Amino acid sequence: MLTKAEVQKILDFQQALEQERKQWEPLWRDCATYIDPNADDFGAETERRQGGKKGEKVFDNTAIMARDRLAAAHESMLTPRNAKWHGLKSSIAELNEDEEVKEYFEAVTHRVFAARYSPKANFSAQIGAYYQCLDTFGTGGCFIDENVGSGLRYKALHLGELYISEDFQGRVNSVHRKFTLTAKQALEMMKAGKFESLPDDIIRAANDPARKLERAWYLHCVYPSENQYQPDRNSWPIESHYICVDHQFACAEGGYRTMPYAVGRYITGPRETYGRAPGMTVLRDIQMLSEMNKTAVREAQRLADPPMFLSGNQGANPFSMRPGAMNYGMMSPDGKPLAQALAAGADLSALLELIQDRRQSVNDAFLVTLFQILLDKPPNMTATEALLRAQEKGVLLTPTMGRQQSEFLGPMIEREIDILTEAGQFDDLPMPDILREAQGGVEIVYDAPLNRLQRTDEAVGILRTVEALAEPAKVDPTVYDVFQWDKVARTMADANGAPASVLNSLEEMAALKEARKASEQMQQAAVLGPAIGKTIKDISQAQAIAGSSPVPIPMVQPA
Repeated sequence: MLTKAEVQKILDFQQALEQERKQWEPLWRDCATYIDPNADDFGAETERRQGGKKGEKVFDNTAIMARDRLAAAHESMLTPRNAKWHGLKSSIAELNEDEEVKEYFEAVTHRVFAARYSPKANFSAQIGAYYQCLDTFGTGGCFIDENVGSGLRYKALHLGELYISEDFQGRVNSVHRKFTLTAKQALEMMKAGKFESLPDDIIRAANDPARKLERAWYLHCVYPSENQYQPDRNSWPIESHYICVDHQFACAEGGYRTMPYAVGRYITGPRETYGRAPGMTVLRDIQMLSEMNKTAVREAQRLADPPMFLSGNQGANPFSMRPGAMNYGMMSPDGKPLAQALAAGADLSALLELIQDRRQSVNDAFLVTLFQILLDKPPNMTATEALLRAQEKGVLLTPTMGRQQSEFLGPMIEREIDILTEAGQFDDLPMPDILREAQGGVEIVYDAPLNRLQRTDEAVGILRTVEALAEPAKVDPTVYDVFQWDKVARTMADANGAPASVLNSLEEMAALKEARKASEQMQQAAVLGPAIGKTIKDISQAQAIAGSSPVPIPMVQPA
């Protein structure tokens, strides 16, 4: 167990991380206020606040809806629930052509997806929460842990709990998570084996019904080990420590073979550790939208319910604006009204136009406009135009969405495979001898909709070439012989996202060609057979008249 000096060393590093992160928290609070009011939870002063009013400054929900749409786009383009969005392969290219190796990696991938989307894993809910945090604050994290029963368990982290630092290559390699637990929860963690011990006061509180819900601060620190990792010894490449901050008490120490925290960033600025989200670029527009909408509502209320000019004092009968109200004394003896509405003369058209411009700016930042343009397809759009739109979509989405595959999804998949391997989930899948002897690594192959969009340039090139050869083909139809049409069809199917299950394999295509060839030969024999027989018969009769030997008539056999 850690000594007091070692605990203090970790707490000093935590203090340094908090000092560095303080520069970001005002910006994050502004983003939360206008983009995700429920996530306005940074620092000790907000951690314990529950049930408070949120969203009181939001008078326009354009940014909130745009963020939700971008998060949904992230999920559908990177991790769609109804498709296998990645696979595995060997780092040795020659092995990937072996059918046995292919089948093995397909079986492993199937097990990973089955464990990931198990109801107990809770992946679908947590990945959505991660994308929302990422698109609001520019940084998001997820904790991938082993579930009870040798499964997987995911927990998306609020940025208020997350403290990160990078290695010299700009990769997040150290993560501190600062969070609170009730005394009851802390005792449950110790019973589950996550904590080795707890402060005596926490244990007493957990056993006291009046104090079970008392909260204390805890710190989970994960960082590369300073000692050289040796698999045959009790050592870990990544160290892990749980510390009760309030009592400066080490609750557990251990380690991991792979990083349990997957941290992703939308984009990063020069010399910045935390990421930046699209809403930060147009934050002033978002704030102006709320103020302008507030003004528009106030002016609309004034037009609908204007102030009144009244004569004299209020008297015993106050003036009522209620529909159907009877206001006595508000008319002079000669029939002139003694009450008049204030004519504000406000023109809201200019304000509404300015609001629409700001909304357009916010939607552009969250890529809503891009998706809308690509979805609004004219009825007479050609296949080439549709592919060109898809290609444009892939080009614009790759810089930001592609980063998630390398920085977030890659470490997450490595962690999943490590947990399932240690739990024996792949023991009944024998590894091919050729793969075991090669001792190569395993690489991740992404096949998400985003990756297919990146391959549409091949399909666009094919269609453009076919269209360009249309005129020469009128003179010489053989110009199309340059294409291998079976490969063309597969490339087009892949670019359009056709599932592999509906496509014939190479062996099935070869069998179909042979069957088609045989059928054509039989049809040809059926058509030409009688004519050939009659011709041979006529020749034989002519030879018989001339006194020569008749020619035997062969039977036409189908191919």
